[in-house]
Amino acid sequence: MKLQRFDGGIASRLAPQLLNINQGAVYENIDNATGILTPVKDKLATAIEVEKYAKYFVSENEWLSSAIPTDYLEFQKVMYSTDRVTAPQKYSNGVSNNLGIVRPVTASAVAKVESSTNLSGTYQYVYTYYNSTDGTESAPSKISAEVTTTDTKLSVTLPNTSTDPQVTHKRLYRVGGLATQFTLVVQLNKSTTTYTDDLPFAELDGRQLESDNYYEAPTGLKYLVESYAMLFGAVGSSLRFTPIGVPNAWPPEFEIQFDQDITGIGAVANGILVLTRFKTFIVVGTGPTTLSQQSLRGDQGCIAFESIKEVKAGMIIWASEDGLCASSGNNVTSLTKDLLGRIELTPISSAVYDEVYYCHNKDGTTIAWDYRFQPVLKWLNFGITTLAVANNNLYGNYDGLLYNLYKGATNLSIKYKSPLLTEGSFSENKTYKKVYVRSEGDIMISILIDLEVVATFELTDTATHQLQVPQQLQRGYSIQFEVSGTGTINELEYTVGPRQNG
Repeated sequence: MKLQRFDGGIASRLAPQLLNINQGAVYENIDNATGILTPVKDKLATAIEVEKYAKYFVSENEWLSSAIPTDYLEFQKVMYSTDRVTAPQKYSNGVSNNLGIVRPVTASAVAKVESSTNLSGTYQYVYTYYNSTDGTESAPSKISAEVTTTDTKLSVTLPNTSTDPQVTHKRLYRVGGLATQFTLVVQLNKSTTTYTDDLPFAELDGRQLESDNYYEAPTGLKYLVESYAMLFGAVGSSLRFTPIGVPNAWPPEFEIQFDQDITGIGAVANGILVLTRFKTFIVVGTGPTTLSQQSLRGDQGCIAFESIKEVKAGMIIWASEDGLCASSGNNVTSLTKDLLGRIELTPISSAVYDEVYYCHNKDGTTIAWDYRFQPVLKWLNFGITTLAVANNNLYGNYDGLLYNLYKGATNLSIKYKSPLLTEGSFSENKTYKKVYVRSEGDIMISILIDLEVVATFELTDTATHQLQVPQQLQRGYSIQFEVSGTGTINELEYTVGPRQNG
């Protein structure tokens, strides 16, 4: 019997005698792409120093990072982030600001002053804070009291001054006379507190107030995701979202409530998946005023937003109470239960690189779903704390330094345990005499007969090795192999004969 292909990944749910010949009951640090039993390369240190949670900002060729869990989203050449506790941030051109601007709280006071023939009617005013760099505008102040005039100018106060560094100006709007909507009167320096209005209707700017509900992003917002030019996030059990193309505005009425706290959000082909710990929903619609929720699955949710990644167009993977799950916006399927049974994951980061999904856990292990060929599962242990992807490289973060994974000069140490090999009959007692191994490098191989180790060999050179099973231990119903080390096994063959003399 020969074992020549080792590319089936791990299958630990089934009894080991039911595994396919190319699978392993233990399968760690193995390069399944080669087909032979060979390790993946170790990591290679770079000169990139970052904190634990890092994201590469493609538009500005820059690494951003934080010592605490932080959600990052790059959209339209701006990096949006939230640490899930304080006010969400936006970052571009080396400057970080709050996401949105807090509105003025005090209404304008309006008084008649010197005579004029330009104003005639009943007027009210509001003012906003404005960022002329990126066009962010706050919600307006409260509306001023009505003032009626036929022959005077109007003195308007703008009493509040923002301490937000992104605010560059105040904008004053009025309604009344021939203006039926709040219309821009003037844009003032941010420190200006009074303005005398004497503009006739024909000389108004013409732009109407659009930011009447443009409130700042809520403190504690989590899980930033973009879909259809809208930003989505969660606060407790509430899904919050922005108008189309206005990422700085988070109207309070733009929300959908769920029955439990939201634990993850992901964009799919036909909407947004919203996950609680035990349920999966899809939110569909053409814009913020038409969004609605539908239940997809009532027994499968998400345990960590950090595990959610898009792997194919419109398909995401995440970690649930049972293992890894996937959906393209329709059925939720388990990727791991069939091969591994129920597994407990503790994700702190994830990545997709070269058609492999990686979920990295608190204990340092990484489970990978490799869909380059026939999808397989495997375990990896790089000795890292978090994952990141940038410039067609997969990185691991350890002790404040990024390491380029798979690029080291040495191999990681593999751990492999073969299927339980029974020659088609688990009830027939057989004789296992010799094992032949074609190997390269340092390998430790143990032979198990009836689940007991009967011999262990250390192989250190490139050769075909003949391994003799001790005569008194040759009989049994099954044989199995455990392999560890940094070398390679190209082929493993063993001889078997029926039991003699009854």
